Amino acid sequence: GEAPRRRMARVVASVSRVVCRPRVSSAPSRPRVVVVARACVDQPREDDDAPRHRPKPLATAATPLALDASLTRSILLVGDGDLSFSLALARRAPNARITATTFEPRETIVSDWGGDESIRELRALPNVEDVLHSVDATRLHTRASPLHEIGANQRTGNANDDRKRWDRVLFMFPHIAGKGKISKNRDLLCGFFRSVGAVLAPFGVVEVGLVAGQGGTPADGVHRRDFGNTWMVSEQAAKGDFVLCATEPFDYEAWRECEYTPTGHWRGLTSGARSFVARDGVVHAFARPGEMPATHARCPHPVTHRRAFSIWIDEESTPGFREPELERTVKRAVSPGVHVASLTRMEPNDWTCPSTGRTSRTYVVELTSTTTPWDGRRATEEQFRVREALATGRVPGAELR
Repeated sequence: GEAPRRRMARVVASVSRVVCRPRVSSAPSRPRVVVVARACVDQPREDDDAPRHRPKPLATAATPLALDASLTRSILLVGDGDLSFSLALARRAPNARITATTFEPRETIVSDWGGDESIRELRALPNVEDVLHSVDATRLHTRASPLHEIGANQRTGNANDDRKRWDRVLFMFPHIAGKGKISKNRDLLCGFFRSVGAVLAPFGVVEVGLVAGQGGTPADGVHRRDFGNTWMVSEQAAKGDFVLCATEPFDYEAWRECEYTPTGHWRGLTSGARSFVARDGVVHAFARPGEMPATHARCPHPVTHRRAFSIWIDEESTPGFREPELERTVKRAVSPGVHVASLTRMEPNDWTCPSTGRTSRTYVVELTSTTTPWDGRRATEEQFRVREALATGRVPGAELR
């Protein structure tokens, strides 16, 4: 009727209003040295002081608000349980070129997931290039993957590179079976990001949809948990050299109108009619550094890692120790793209060695990045760069402890 048509028109017209808010720092301000009494904890946290701006929207294929006949990208979906999401997406983007895949073999998809009808409908759509099974999202880069056969049939002329590549790769609501498997789900995402680059086209975008609270970013809203109690999606992406460039709310109601119904539960398919809760989910978009969309060239939710170092100080020498010189040395020591958010003294009182009489002081440097893959390992690498700079005597009156 006329009312449903008007409602769907509103859905399509809303694409230009899907907005992500990256946090973009202006010229880096000089870090302040303050005295604090606290322990040094390796706990990433968001840089709440970074200014915000509202960029032009980044249309993501993970919400029907961004899909219409103008979408002509090639899209690969991995890990789709019953293929209902792939089918809904194919219907909403008739000009996109879609390849749908499942982790389980076809027999399991039909018998356990009830995906037989979805398979038939997908194969009948002209914009669906292929429906493949037994595709491991963490093994996309291997010759054992069924995707490799597609590449072998569509060689680009490069003898060293016969893989087909897609403009978008979607992994919607992944989950390892069982409750309390946070570490295993982190490993799943890590394996996916380390593999997906092999099948992603230049300047392509990877999208991961997660249940509210799993991702570990402020985009989780009221469902946000302590960072250590999440899948740390941005850190897993960094291990595959990807940077978070946008987050979008998963529009469950709009997808339901497209006949998508979440299927499956952490308890397994034998838990009756129960399914995971897609409502309030979040879609995370990632790109390679240097290939991030111009309107989303910085991570919207950067995390900050804290690292400590100790120095022997001599304020009586000529010239003596000065904290402004320490600040400058730390800022010059870190890699391009890494920002020194703050430099603080960890203890209110210095410690004096009883045998030598020398004074020791401990500092904590908070490091973050909005343009490079960023995780705890890279923060530790930057800590060693700072220590190397201090070990060379670049700060008068200071010696690395």
